[in-house]
Amino acid sequence: MTSTLTGHTDVVRAVAFHPDGRRIATGSFDETVRIWDLETGRQLAVLTGHGLVHAVTFSPFGRLLATAGVDGTARLWHADTGRPAADRLAGHDGAVTAVAFSPDGRLLATAGIDGTARLWSPATGRATAPPLTGHTAGLTTVLIAPDGRALVTASHDGTAKLWPL
Repeated sequence: MTSTLTGHTDVVRAVAFHPDGRRIATGSFDETVRIWDLETGRQLAVLTGHGLVHAVTFSPFGRLLATAGVDGTARLWHADTGRPAADRLAGHDGAVTAVAFSPDGRLLATAGIDGTARLWSPATGRATAPPLTGHTAGLTTVLIAPDGRALVTASHDGTAKLWPL
């Protein structure tokens, strides 16, 4: 059975399943993030204030939702209520293009059009290390390895880089 979730008014750029499999989040160039109940198709929350949204992801245990936007920030939201969980995670020079949690949920990685990756503590909303630099163009994605011991970035410069954590 196919279901269509309607409500966004522009390109839907990102989507993520909640770990429980019953909800998803969508991020759009209409400057909203929407959390949906998959059983009913109903919107549970509409999150605003980010600008164009490039990426969304739930934390491993589903408590938090991280979003990345053209406003140069990542944001953390309470997945159940849609309320902000921390101040904006700011530090990139330009759009944040991707977000990824570590498997234990203790780190959030962000990738930026500025060619850097950054690591944050979701608990405090603060950077945990200096920016990871070395690409010569903007980053397209970032992922943390399943064992939490490495991070990989991909870039418009035609390279991927593996970083030990």
